[in-house]
Amino acid sequence: MINRSVKPSLAMLAAVLCSGEGWAAGPQFHGYGSLAWIDSPDNAYFDDTPGDHFNYREAALNGSWQIAPSWRIAGQVLYRDAGAFTDDKTRVDFLLLDYNFRLTEHESIGVRLGRVKNEYGLYNVVRDVPHGHPGVFVPQSVYFEAFRDALLAVDGGSLYGRFDTPLGGLGVDLFKGTGRIENPTAEYQLAQVDGPGEFDEVDEQGLRLILAPDALPGLALAYSVVDASMSLENVPDLSVQQLQAGMMTLANDPRDYGDYITSAQIDALLQLLSVQYSWHHWILSAEYLQIRNRLSDFSVLNNYQPDTSVTSEGYYLQLEWLAGESVSVYGRYEELYYNRDDKDGSGFYQRTGCNPYTQYNRALTLGGRWFMTSDLALTAEYSRNQGAAFLNGQAGVDFEDLQEDWDAFIVQLSFHF
Repeated sequence: MINRSVKPSLAMLAAVLCSGEGWAAGPQFHGYGSLAWIDSPDNAYFDDTPGDHFNYREAALNGSWQIAPSWRIAGQVLYRDAGAFTDDKTRVDFLLLDYNFRLTEHESIGVRLGRVKNEYGLYNVVRDVPHGHPGVFVPQSVYFEAFRDALLAVDGGSLYGRFDTPLGGLGVDLFKGTGRIENPTAEYQLAQVDGPGEFDEVDEQGLRLILAPDALPGLALAYSVVDASMSLENVPDLSVQQLQAGMMTLANDPRDYGDYITSAQIDALLQLLSVQYSWHHWILSAEYLQIRNRLSDFSVLNNYQPDTSVTSEGYYLQLEWLAGESVSVYGRYEELYYNRDDKDGSGFYQRTGCNPYTQYNRALTLGGRWFMTSDLALTAEYSRNQGAAFLNGQAGVDFEDLQEDWDAFIVQLSFHF
């Protein structure tokens, strides 16, 4: 049978109403793993060349221990090979000390310290759990694969509360800390090249409000906001000869500017609206993301450029049908635009000479999942894409060769225990 306890709507409502309740006494261990075959004949996807491969695989072990009635320790070690999107494959995903104080039978507040997962949208905390969401990947229009590490968790802390209100169950989560960037994702996003400097850390603070209205059981509404900033670090000082050589290079081909960026500051404000409704055997999910980006302190060969601001937006609409005891079917349509005032990327091309297709993505995904046992599942999906924004951030890829129209076929075997 389908293990409905990990279905997204129920997992989401549990996070709203039950966090900190029902902790099991003594050490508890769980885990999951997956192996995926990906075929992308037109564009490199989780690989540095088009074609098929087995570059996406995961294995995780997590545990928790209630060391006192209100105290818990929890953590997870993850091995994740995402091909061209990954650098360090093994990491501590989260490791935290959790204190939960029960106000009433159904209300509580708590604090978590350490490496804590960010409560963001519908799927961020379960984005790597194969059985925790429909499809092989969470929607890339909202949960960028390239910035997974930065959005997933922070080294810092979080405050949370679960309350009964006249409207229904209310969850409040606040977090603050430093996120990690494990690969040159931001550099590829900024200039489509791994330049001399690097963005290593992201200062983040965020809030999520989530409501399960009593008037309409099965409905969950959420608002998430994240304020993030990062600076280019470890940029080598350029000699006079290097500056002169760089100016000659850029005079011949301005697209090489990414190799000569000497400073940059990126500030982003992410706002995400989420809704999910579960009715009988159907689950409808939709999210809309808006990002206000500001690039400042930006210089090429020590020549500072004017500050720029753009607004990015993305959204998806997803429908899942629990078709039987062991089968589910899903469909999703999504769009992403890095600059909502330049939806075809033509302005980006005029300014930089770089591939305009990397600035947007529209995708239709159809798929299904078969639970061969309650813990073992086979997922297969097909995605038709226009635009290549989902491919930004991959190392070793020639972005100029990325095609506007491309397909992806994915089959994944996954299990959990």
